[in-house]
Amino acid sequence: MTDKDAKKFRYVDVYIEYDNAVVPDFDSYGKPDLLGWDSAMDAHEPDREPLARIYKKDLVKVCKEAITKSFEDVNLNEVYERDYVSIEFDEVYDTEEDGPTLRWFWEDIVQQAYCYEVNLSQVDIDGKDFDWDEKENLYKQVPPISDFIYFMEEEASAHARYYQKGNGSDYFSIDFRLNNLRKLMELAEKLYDEKLYDKESWYD
Repeated sequence: MTDKDAKKFRYVDVYIEYDNAVVPDFDSYGKPDLLGWDSAMDAHEPDREPLARIYKKDLVKVCKEAITKSFEDVNLNEVYERDYVSIEFDEVYDTEEDGPTLRWFWEDIVQQAYCYEVNLSQVDIDGKDFDWDEKENLYKQVPPISDFIYFMEEEASAHARYYQKGNGSDYFSIDFRLNNLRKLMELAEKLYDEKLYDKESWYD
């Protein structure tokens, strides 16, 4: 679903935000450290407790009403023992910059020519050699779907493969990997579904 600004709706994060007022430190003369107070307020982040994630935009209104109603008899300030407590509904959209595009696929997923294993296709979906020397041309080339699936499988298994190799942890979070997989699935629809296939609009 797309809003009026042509940004693609992803989900609404619902959470309880709770916080205490940031108070200044005082010097030995009882004067507040105003500069330190400004810095502390700029750096301060309230705590959050996740409640739900709503993936259907047409359900946001009814869910918001139900969630709000379920807390209407609860004194959240007493429960969380904080000065400020609120229930927040943050809508998250994909912008043009972070949406799934061919440029994103080549730059962030494939990255370099050496990542293209020898057992993968050396030509694009139209039978043309990949133009590794001219990036702007490469970013317009659609890989065969078998190659695309290969990189999806690589991304899906990357987190576990770090432990298989004896590393302490993945460099990237689980959310980062899942977000990449979501983008790859959406891009696959746009590139390989004949009804949606429009290469010119998805390379950058």
